Amino acid sequence: MVDFPQRKPNRLKGYKYNQNGSYFITICVQNRMNLLCKIVGDGFSVPNKIHLYKRGEIAQQFIVDLTTKYPYAKVDKYVIMPNHVHLLLSIDNQMNDMGNITETPSPTVGAIIGWYKYQTTKQMNNPMDNETFKIWQRSFHDHIIRDDEEYQEIWDYINTNPQRWKDDCFYHHDIIETDEL
Repeated sequence: MVDFPQRKPNRLKGYKYNQNGSYFITICVQNRMNLLCKIVGDGFSVPNKIHLYKRGEIAQQFIVDLTTKYPYAKVDKYVIMPNHVHLLLSIDNQMNDMGNITETPSPTVGAIIGWYKYQTTKQMNNPMDNETFKIWQRSFHDHIIRDDEEYQEIWDYINTNPQRWKDDCFYHHDIIETDEL
């Protein structure tokens, strides 16, 4: 019998990911291929602009659609980068005076992101083709935002992410940028 390494849990043990709060989410494209957009410009002297490819437009549309699908979830800020998406997601379940949720609580962050990844993958893979390919890496990164200062830091990080693209840990100049796939 072979002992395979155990995958480390990437969620905070005992935390309810459908409770009110804000979350910083990063979703990466499979193999970090630059499928979603192109960053045009040289950074701060000529501010970078995002040119969305068709897949990036689909990714953006489903970000907008999240609040329709999940009324207690709100995307406060987002950026679509060539090979990943950052979301500042807030959950605000309606509470009564006793501190109890008045209606069915929001699904977990995992369920929300799962829906997003499923819908975007389905839409990005051309239904006329017999072949489909995996758009997103397995899982996603989340960070529970604990206070207003941290919320503002993450807001600023998302806001300036395109200007720092070439210094980003997800930047890969050797990976082909394409909207042809």
